[in-house]
Amino acid sequence: MDRTQSQWLIGKREAMAEHGMVTAMHPLAAAAGLEMLKMGGNAVDAAVATAFAIGVVEPAMSGVGGVAAMVIYSSSSGRAVVVDGSSMAPAAARDDMYELAPEGSVGGIYNWRGTVDDVQSIGYRAPVVPGQPACLLYALERFGSGRLTRDQVMAPAVRLAEDGFGVDPYQAQTIASAMRRLRAFPETMRTFFVDDGLPPVPATSAREADRLVQPDLARTLRVLASDGPSALYEGEIGERLVADLLANGGVITRQDLSAFVVREYAPLEMDYREFRLLGLSPTSGSMTAFEALQILGNFDLAALRPGSADAAHVIAEALRRAFLDRFAYLADTDLHEVPVQGLLSDTYAESLAASLALDHADPDATPGDPFRF
Repeated sequence: MDRTQSQWLIGKREAMAEHGMVTAMHPLAAAAGLEMLKMGGNAVDAAVATAFAIGVVEPAMSGVGGVAAMVIYSSSSGRAVVVDGSSMAPAAARDDMYELAPEGSVGGIYNWRGTVDDVQSIGYRAPVVPGQPACLLYALERFGSGRLTRDQVMAPAVRLAEDGFGVDPYQAQTIASAMRRLRAFPETMRTFFVDDGLPPVPATSAREADRLVQPDLARTLRVLASDGPSALYEGEIGERLVADLLANGGVITRQDLSAFVVREYAPLEMDYREFRLLGLSPTSGSMTAFEALQILGNFDLAALRPGSADAAHVIAEALRRAFLDRFAYLADTDLHEVPVQGLLSDTYAESLAASLALDHADPDATPGDPFRF
């Protein structure tokens, strides 16, 4: 180690609670959920409040324009259910809607080939029909405690959007790093950047943090709280959203919004060592994580010492094989045959584990054949 340089240490302490706990990537969002528990709400009330709040305080990752899904487990009945607010492409979407960038370009996190001007990720043709509001409000009505109203559950998110909050270094950095992409959209710049056109600054020893105030989002959340999801899928919010998208080359229509439905189904399920795991749909990240865990179940990870190079190697190679299968086989199960049982099969996992070398990485690995299982 270079003795002239200090280390930047990041750690987390163990959190413990007797009656309930709310976790989120931002403390203000976790506080929104905790507020619901203190008011007598249940875990679903808290989760919905947290999810709406995280869309305010972490807008680069979440929000009412996105999608959502929930795994809900009732300890009293032993029943588990998935509330799915994922989405589909608009009806007018076509496979030639985007011009592919030159060979070798990368678009997105999976190293897929990009598109010219990254239009599949940025701009008016990028969105799918929003599913987050429908999912969260469906779950609240169906599985919430019934003790709290929509207005009460969404009040923390409305408050954070209307009154604002001081940006921390993470939000400030995220907004600043997106400036090149966002400056093509004046309303977005007006929302997330300060009056001089520069990104907000976190607190320093000499000044308080700039506050991120989102009055338009506050109004949207307040209407959703008072009128429910119909305000988006059948009402004025949807009408204004579609008008703006279509005026700028987007393809989402009022029919796309009105046709959106929340789905409810049994979760993916598996046992990993002494734990019972419940996950989302076969098209979600749960499928990939579960397959990797099935492979890892064939190794004595404790003997490899947690955090060691040997343990990291085995985990990385298990994930490599799970992601290879993800890209080869996962699709909408309503439209394509997906070998769900094979991908989660104990014997298939054993065969993949047997192919994993303990002394070297395997960058040339190829997808397996789960259909045989």
